[in-house]
Amino acid sequence: MKIALFRLIFFGLILTLSSCVTIYQLSPAKNNFNAKNNMEYEVYGMSSASQQATGNSRIVAKKGYTFVSVKMKVTNKTNETVDVDFSEVALLDVINMVKYPVSFVYQATVVAIPAKNKTTLEPQKSLKRILLITYPDKIKPELLEIGNDRYEIQFSK
Repeated sequence: MKIALFRLIFFGLILTLSSCVTIYQLSPAKNNFNAKNNMEYEVYGMSSASQQATGNSRIVAKKGYTFVSVKMKVTNKTNETVDVDFSEVALLDVINMVKYPVSFVYQATVVAIPAKNKTTLEPQKSLKRILLITYPDKIKPELLEIGNDRYEIQFSK
């Protein structure tokens, strides 16, 4: 009986430790990026975890990688409806300049609700999405690419 209880506690501890979340402290009001097409992209939150809940299931990052969640607000500053394509967003490894594209897109809600990579945005409107990117677990994500433009992510000191 004691051995079974010990195994249960041990596996519970392993599961808890393997699903730790790292929250990146972003510099306030410095992660607004104005793209050339009069679109504003704001990164208002970032975290990483080895596992991710996806509605009624859970996915686990492959060994050596983590899932980086990028919370992004997109604002259409034009007077026309525009297409937004989150598959044009990626994190770059600043050492090797390897591009890591968006794996999943979610609505910015408490429960992970999948969203499409492509959507339209009405004039002067905003939307929030959570972009899930598979990224190396030993490297801090410091460079964001949107289309062909690169932006440095600013962190609090």
